[in-house]
Amino acid sequence: MKRNEGAPRSSVPPHEKGQGITPAAKVVLLAAGSVVAIFGAYEVIERLWLTHVDMETLHLLHMARGVLSTLVAAAAVYWLLSRTPFLLLAKPFPIAGASQSSAHSADEEPTSFSRWFIQMRWVAVGVASFLVVAAVKLFKLLPEDVWWPLVGILLALALSNLYYASLLRRGKNPLAVQAYADLVFLHLLLHYSGGIENPLALIAIFHVIMGGILLTRRQCYLVAGVAAALFSVMAVSEWNEWLAHYTLLIFPHGEGKEIHAAHETIYVFSRVLLQSAILLLVAFFITGLAERARLLARKAHEMAEQVLAEHNLLEQALQSAGVGIRVLEREVPTAWCNDQWSRWFEDHPSETGRAADVGGENDLPARKTLEDGSARTGEIVVQSAKGARHILQVTAVPIRDDRGTVRRVAELAMDVTEQKEAQKQIIRAGQLATVGELAGYVAHEVNNPTAVISGKARLLLSNHREEMSAGVADEIGKMVELSERVTGIAQNLLSYCRPFISARMPLDIRLVIRKALAMVEQRAKTGGVRLAETASRRLPPVRGSMGELEQVFLNLFLNALDAMPGGGCLTVEAISGGRLNDGSPCLSVNVDDTGAGIPEGIRDRIFEPFFTTKTASKGTGLGLAICRNIVHSHGGDIEAVNLPRRGARFTVRLPLRKEADRG
Repeated sequence: MKRNEGAPRSSVPPHEKGQGITPAAKVVLLAAGSVVAIFGAYEVIERLWLTHVDMETLHLLHMARGVLSTLVAAAAVYWLLSRTPFLLLAKPFPIAGASQSSAHSADEEPTSFSRWFIQMRWVAVGVASFLVVAAVKLFKLLPEDVWWPLVGILLALALSNLYYASLLRRGKNPLAVQAYADLVFLHLLLHYSGGIENPLALIAIFHVIMGGILLTRRQCYLVAGVAAALFSVMAVSEWNEWLAHYTLLIFPHGEGKEIHAAHETIYVFSRVLLQSAILLLVAFFITGLAERARLLARKAHEMAEQVLAEHNLLEQALQSAGVGIRVLEREVPTAWCNDQWSRWFEDHPSETGRAADVGGENDLPARKTLEDGSARTGEIVVQSAKGARHILQVTAVPIRDDRGTVRRVAELAMDVTEQKEAQKQIIRAGQLATVGELAGYVAHEVNNPTAVISGKARLLLSNHREEMSAGVADEIGKMVELSERVTGIAQNLLSYCRPFISARMPLDIRLVIRKALAMVEQRAKTGGVRLAETASRRLPPVRGSMGELEQVFLNLFLNALDAMPGGGCLTVEAISGGRLNDGSPCLSVNVDDTGAGIPEGIRDRIFEPFFTTKTASKGTGLGLAICRNIVHSHGGDIEAVNLPRRGARFTVRLPLRKEADRG
C-alpha cells in the first residue's frame, strides 16, 4: 500500500504538541522552582520585617525554611506525577517494562535506560562543577580548604561515568550500581558543602524518583533506604563531631559565637526523621505511579498490537480483493492507494497523481465528487504495462469530516472487462438469433431461384451447346458457377448461425488457394493488384471441406484487395512445419497485402461478428467472423498482424491429416 510522501505530516503526537520541555526537566524545574520561591520569599520577608529579630529565633526560622522547602518540593513533584501519570511514558524519559517504540525491544530497554542515566550524570557533573566554583571561588560561601576535596569528588564522579560508559559498550548494564554510587557521591558533596544545612540535601528525592521509574519496586525502596541511611550517618556524624562540619554562609551562624544547625539536637534528628520519612513516602508513591504507568503502557502496547493486527488483516483483505482503492484529498492528490490501483494506473499519472477532471471519455469521477459531494460511477479504459486492456468501473464516494465538509474522496475501481465481454456475447447471441431466422428465410428465398437459374443454364448447355458460340457457352457456364456460389454463400450464412460439421476429406491446400485466386483474378487486374503465390513443392494434405476453406481464402483475398485501393501486391504463401497452440503439427497459409495495415485499436475486434470498418453498402461484418468459425471447426486457428514495413498478414493454420486418416 502506497502513500503520498510529499504531503506534510506532523510527526509530533497530539498530546505532545506545544511541549518544548522534557518530562524529566519538568520535574526538576518544578522542584527547584519551589525551593527558589520559598528561599526568595523568605529573603524578602527577612530583609523587610525580620531585621531586629535575635539570632536564635532567626536560626530556628532558617531551619524551618529548610524543612518547608523539602516538604513543598516533595509535594510539588508528587502533584505533578499524580496529575499526569503518562508523563512517565514520554520520551526521552524511559520506563522499565514499558513498550517504547518499534526501535527499542524489551532486551534493549535496560541499555537505553543506562545510556540515558549516563547522559544525565554528565549534566549533573557540569551543574555541580559550576556550583562548586561559584560557592568556593566566586562568592566565598564555603571555606577554601574544601576546594580540593570537592574537585576530587567531581573528578571521581566523571571517571566513574566513563567507566559506566565502557561497561555499557561491553554489553554490561551498570544501572543499579550507578544509582547507589551516585548517592555516595551526593552525600560526600553535601558533607563538604554545609552538610545538613545545605538546602540541596533534598536532591536525594530525585534519586528515589529515578529509582521508582527505572528500577523495580524493591530496588526503589533499597535506594530510598540507602539515601536515608547515608543522610542519617552524615547528620549524626557532624552532630557528634565525628566528622568536621563545613560552614555554608548562606545559612546564618550568628556573630561572635557561631550557632550551627548541624549541632542542634532537635534540628538534626527532626531533619533525619523527616528526610527518611519523605524518601520512603516518595518511594511508595512513585513506585505506585510507575507501576500504574507500566500497566497502562502494557495495555496500550497490547491495544497497539491488536490495532496493528487488524490493520494488517484489513490491508491483506484490500490487497487480495482484486479491486483498486484510492483515497484523494483536496490538498494531496493521492493520499493512499493499494497495489492493485497502482498496477492499473502506473502508466497513467493523471489518474494516480491527481484527481482527474471529469468530462473526457476516460476521466475518473473524483473531481466532481470533491466539488459537490455526490457519489457517482463511471468507466475508464486503461492499458497495463504488459499491454493488457482493462475496462474499469470506478465508483467515487465522499468522505465527510465532523462538520459534514467533503475533504476526501474514496475511489473503488473494479475490473468489469469479463462482464463487458459477457454482455457482448449476449448481444451477439441475440444478433445471431435474428440472423438465424433471416438466414433460413434467405436460404429458402434465394436457393429456389438460384436452383432454377442453375438448372435452366445447365439444360441450355446440355441441349443447345452446338447452337451456341463459344463465348455464349462460357457466359452460361459462369452463370451456373455464380449460381452455385450464391447458394454456397447462403449456406455459409446459415451454417454460421446454425453450425454443423460438413463432410471432411483429404485436400491439397494449393488447389483450394488457386481456385480462390481465380475468382478474384479479374478484380485484381482491374484494381492494379499483382497476385503472387508461393508454395512448397510438396505439402502434406489437410483434412477439410473444399467449399468452406475456399470461402475462407476468398474472404481473405477480397479483404486484401479492399485494403489496396491504389494497387499493390497480394502474396499467398503456404508452408509446412509450424505448430498449433496445442503443439500439434500444422500447415500455415500467409495472406499478405501492401495496404495501410490494421489500426492497433481495432485489431482485437476484427474477428467479432458485425464489426466492420467498411461502409454499409460494402460490408456486413460477418466475413472474418465466418472465416474464424470455419477455421476453428477444422481444428485450426487464424490471426492477423501488421507487417514491419507496410501492410497486414493473415495467417491460417490447419492441422495436418493424421496417419490414421490416410488409410
